[in-house]
Amino acid sequence: MLKRFWQSIIAVLVICFCYPLYAFGPINTLVAIPVAEGGYVARSELRYIRSSNGPLHLNLFIFPQIFVYGITEKLSVIGVIPLAYSDFNAPAGPPFSDLGIVSSTDFGVADIPLTLRYDIFKKDWVNHFLRVGLLGGLEIPTGDDPFSSHSIDFIPGVVMTYQSQGQAVDADFQYKINTHGNNVDVGDEILYDVSYSRRLLPWKVPEKGEKMQFNFVLELNGRYQRPSSVIGGPQIADSGGHVLFISPSVQWHIKNATPYVGVLVPIYQSRNGNQLRDDFTFVTGVAFNGVFF
Repeated sequence: MLKRFWQSIIAVLVICFCYPLYAFGPINTLVAIPVAEGGYVARSELRYIRSSNGPLHLNLFIFPQIFVYGITEKLSVIGVIPLAYSDFNAPAGPPFSDLGIVSSTDFGVADIPLTLRYDIFKKDWVNHFLRVGLLGGLEIPTGDDPFSSHSIDFIPGVVMTYQSQGQAVDADFQYKINTHGNNVDVGDEILYDVSYSRRLLPWKVPEKGEKMQFNFVLELNGRYQRPSSVIGGPQIADSGGHVLFISPSVQWHIKNATPYVGVLVPIYQSRNGNQLRDDFTFVTGVAFNGVFF
């Protein structure tokens, strides 16, 4: 059961590793806005995830350090180094101690995702535009227990952005092909997101151009995972499921920096067997953008 518990932690971590591709979009939904050739976005973030199951409680802190680089006008690469700290609380004594479930704290580096995004379609009108891109992701295992799946995983997908004056709609769809590690064949995942962004201040763009702005973003973020199984053995009952979050956030864009804060609240959860359930996720951070040359 202890092993199954750590598998639940890995499933929670997966929720954290889908990040926007530029500074001025939603927090959890990918975007199809290109990064200029030679341009970059550097993003430092903190995510606090609270999960529970009866008397069991998990406080999980993720510190993803995100970097986006524009290789060409159409091709961008995104890398994430996710530092992680977990604080698991379980009641002392039986029956949990008999099952090997005890309170613990851990610090380490979770698996590292690398993603390429290639723009395949663009359409421009007066004051609004549409962009579509293809995604190709690879998640590299760090082997750092308990934050690693110990498997190399592949994440193809597609992303879309429609933007007009003062507002935008973004959406993405990804299929994560999980391979096996630690004698476990982890179930594949479907990741899907949609968001609506609105500039609140200034309501109209000044004639001399914007120097700062305040944005509101509302997202729906869904994750579905098939049950895992022991390699050459049975399916793991306490694995897999579906969760859907509603995620409001605000951003303050000042020149080349964008501080932001938001929360993910589950509005639907259906997990198989006896797993930790998401209570909420709090996220805050700041993004910087610029060019190398």
